[in-house]
Amino acid sequence: MKNKALYIDCSYGIAGDMLLSSLIDLGVDIKQIVKQLNHVVNFNFKLSTQTVNQQGINCKRLILDFDNNDQLKGHMHNHYMHIKDMIIKNDALNKNTKDMCLRVFKTLAAAESTIHGIPIDEVAFHEVGATDSIIDIVGNCIAIDSLNVDAIIFSSVPIGYGKINIQHGLYPIPAPATLEILKDVPISDFSAKGELTTPTGAAIAKTLATDFANSFSGTVHKVGYGCGTKSFAHPNILRTIFLNDTNDKNTEKKTILVCQVDDMTGEELGFFMEKALEKGALDIYYTPIYMKKNRPAIQISLICDVKETKRFEAFMLKNTSTFGIRKHVSERKIIDRKHETIEIKGEKLQVKCGFLDNKLIKVTPEYESVKKLANIFHIDFMKMYRKSMTEINKFYFNQQE
Repeated sequence: MKNKALYIDCSYGIAGDMLLSSLIDLGVDIKQIVKQLNHVVNFNFKLSTQTVNQQGINCKRLILDFDNNDQLKGHMHNHYMHIKDMIIKNDALNKNTKDMCLRVFKTLAAAESTIHGIPIDEVAFHEVGATDSIIDIVGNCIAIDSLNVDAIIFSSVPIGYGKINIQHGLYPIPAPATLEILKDVPISDFSAKGELTTPTGAAIAKTLATDFANSFSGTVHKVGYGCGTKSFAHPNILRTIFLNDTNDKNTEKKTILVCQVDDMTGEELGFFMEKALEKGALDIYYTPIYMKKNRPAIQISLICDVKETKRFEAFMLKNTSTFGIRKHVSERKIIDRKHETIEIKGEKLQVKCGFLDNKLIKVTPEYESVKKLANIFHIDFMKMYRKSMTEINKFYFNQQE
């Protein structure tokens, strides 16, 4: 089965209208987006795009018009709880789209709640902002869901610099809500004067990203370009890339945490390794090294899931003598494996089978099983291991001594 991914390149910034226009340029049917939106909102609007040229690049710009602004004010629900209720009770959206919408609005509302110090249920969005947010968020969720991708990958997010007028006055960029939302999101080193990422854009990236990466792999199937309304020295463009044949399921990213210590005893290091594995570290190993002043020392290398990086950073800092940790994210290729049993003189031997591209390439005996059989047959471990490998080669690879 082919893996499909949506790579969202927001190197120059992200706003809801930029992303939606890019997805439409990618090939998502705007008529289907409008049709579903009309079942969600209770005000009249017109949604269209126009092709413009941004510094030599053709792209789509989103055009959103409201038929009657006075009518809009009378029908607009700008409280988070009203918007949430409106989405939950709507039957036009499928379960996945509805879930995406609710999660993005919750991210946005939670940031406003933290910034203004009010309960999340009492959060109210500014009227104009709420109107645009509903169209942008729901529209983008409809569009992304229609692509039926296995992964949604965002590039790191730029924020810009300078000052911006918001409802509560003049504030530095990024706006308080945007900065709150972007906690734990990789920030790009690209910068320019002005707001590059809006709260809505930040909320979509924070909530819907299955991963963040500044490069992509796979076969490029389609590319879409969407632009914003502001003018910068750089192209104010966001591009979306639809990928087929992305990284296979056996390639995964892991974090490697490294530190060096020259003042921990063997007992302390043994205890630390035991506890790290108990807490879910994927692997941990020690390497003898020499440090400054000719001191013999140990380098500790701990491998964990990327999402567990912060937890194991804290664990290493609290439970070793180090004052600092180096880290990097690395790709790990694993093969499919299956546990089976074979018989040796009426006793069961546990083995682990490894497959690459559905082909058996290796079989190894499990240590505890070899140990158990060595005790049963009253022979040393190495002799039992060699006998196990002989039986494995006969059984799986038809190899005779």
